[in-house]
Amino acid sequence: MYVKLFFGAFILFFALRSHSATFVPIKISDQVRDSDLVIDGKVIGKTFKKIPSGEVVTEYTFKLDKIVGIQHSKIVNKNNFKVIVPGGKWQGVTYKVTGVPKFENGSKNIVLLRKGKFGYYLTNLALSSFQKSKIKDDRTIISEIFPLRKNVGRIGTQYFDEVLQNKWGTALVDIEEDKFVQQPTFKPIKRRGVEPSRVPASIDKNKSDKSKSVWPIIFLILSGLIAGILRRKKT
Repeated sequence: MYVKLFFGAFILFFALRSHSATFVPIKISDQVRDSDLVIDGKVIGKTFKKIPSGEVVTEYTFKLDKIVGIQHSKIVNKNNFKVIVPGGKWQGVTYKVTGVPKFENGSKNIVLLRKGKFGYYLTNLALSSFQKSKIKDDRTIISEIFPLRKNVGRIGTQYFDEVLQNKWGTALVDIEEDKFVQQPTFKPIKRRGVEPSRVPASIDKNKSDKSKSVWPIIFLILSGLIAGILRRKKT
């Protein structure tokens, strides 16, 4: 009997140790800090591939609705955004990796990502993938991992927006809107009876520099002319 109890305790300890090693509770604020961007979109397909490092991965295709953390102009096709997840099938062999999310075709997910050498990866595997609560009036997003743990696997949408704003200055925005394109700054020039126009400050500087460089040349020319006239008078 004692042998069975010892064996059962050993199995339980090993299982808990393996689980904790795979899924460590990480606050959403820390996850966002370590992420390069966040997407909100729908899974529309997947393929298996072997990347140049030799690792077999599953490449999921997302149709994006909202993003934050990247210029929208860098998204080549919002209907064909790729996310790389370790593990998959290759040449009849299945490569299983513990802790990967269950991305089902057609599911809508909010995913925290980091940019890697071969594409975009989940920041912390399944812990970085969330779905909106399906309960009416429940404004939370829930991860597959620690779904009951506040600010880890269960996050209020208002708090989530605040965390995103603290890093990027904005929450998730529609893919059509580009709030990250830096516009050149101009100084308005006021004229009487004319609406203030905008002219690049660098143009004014160039004009003043050119005018400054012309005056020494004019002075030299005038000096030469005066010197010539004086010589003629002496002769």
